[in-house]
Amino acid sequence: MTNEAKSERRKKWLMLGISTLLTLLVTEAGLRVLKKNRAFQPDPRFIRSLAANNAGVTPTWETEDNLNGRSDTIPKTPGFFKTPTNNIGFRMTEDVGEKAPDEKRVLLLGDSYTEAYQVPPEERFADLTTARLRADPATRHWRVLNGGVENGCPAQYILQLRSWLTELKPDIVIVAFAPNDLMDDYTYERWYGFDFDAGGLPERVQARTELALLKWSYILRYFESATLTGAPKVHGIFFGDEQPQVPLFYWQELACEGNASSKQFFAAKTARYMRGMKEMVETAGAKFGVAMVQYPYFFEHEAYYKGTAPGLAATIEKYGCYRTKGIPYQEFVEDFFRQSGIKFRNPYWAMARAEEERPGHKLWNFYDYHYAGPGHALMADATTAVVRELIGVPTGEPAEPKPVP
Repeated sequence: MTNEAKSERRKKWLMLGISTLLTLLVTEAGLRVLKKNRAFQPDPRFIRSLAANNAGVTPTWETEDNLNGRSDTIPKTPGFFKTPTNNIGFRMTEDVGEKAPDEKRVLLLGDSYTEAYQVPPEERFADLTTARLRADPATRHWRVLNGGVENGCPAQYILQLRSWLTELKPDIVIVAFAPNDLMDDYTYERWYGFDFDAGGLPERVQARTELALLKWSYILRYFESATLTGAPKVHGIFFGDEQPQVPLFYWQELACEGNASSKQFFAAKTARYMRGMKEMVETAGAKFGVAMVQYPYFFEHEAYYKGTAPGLAATIEKYGCYRTKGIPYQEFVEDFFRQSGIKFRNPYWAMARAEEERPGHKLWNFYDYHYAGPGHALMADATTAVVRELIGVPTGEPAEPKPVP
């Protein structure tokens, strides 16, 4: 090959490289514009977080008719409402600054049910709890800081507390404990790996470089998501599990079926994390409590849009969710909290009563499986009661409401 031919080949490769780079940069820029109202992001410190000062525009296909059981169809085009994040990346309309001398703070940790971008802020149980506390002279200086982020779980909450206990100085920490928390604790350890402290609690994430790159690039996020479902072998090459020996399982094994092995997994990890958080919080001079999140799959009257979850009916049948109604799970987890000295409220029983009294009035969304407004109201009842009990203000209700007969 002549020098002239070699030079021409180098030019072609250089032009190909430049055009590829420009295409990627243009695609990345376009995705950032398209996703400018999407606050969710991977995070090397916390696994998941929300971008600060995000406009947070959320589409919704829910209607009054399908939320009240009058219709099982959805509109052709969605509506929209704003669910912004504040200056520290919390799903709140109020910013969080230096703590005022008379201010009392509840730090609320949870997953997408707590973040609750699926409903307008005024319907969110974190915001409802703040409003209820402020309306009472005995608790008017209290407010809730909504630290919820989708896919959250106790392993992640421990990582958050390592920073937020010092930075935010909460007086109370409440975990919104969800039925899939056990599954996610194991899944995140398998995917991203943890370095543990002497007490067996996550201290830092091992896959920090991977998460930092995913946080920086939308193209990588889409590539990771596409290969996870469509090309698992390719996904394994680029995003291999940090701890492949950690087992994976479905959350329904504990929440619906209540099998013995899932209870053993709970005792080995999630139970330790919850006790560890209690100790961390109390060592920092704050108080610790739990409000239990509930799923619609325990309630047969909760109709859902089958177009978004075509295989869900088979899963519910397989694990007996409607048959058990999640009651063995409620009793098992409640018992754990009692034995661990953790103050808690469980809205399950109030939700079961509401389901019996108004079977067509939905507590969860129809198109989306998260809480609708009435579900958030009952969750706010539970969260407010935990706060009041922790600070010694009478709640006017029993700590453990009687189950539905």
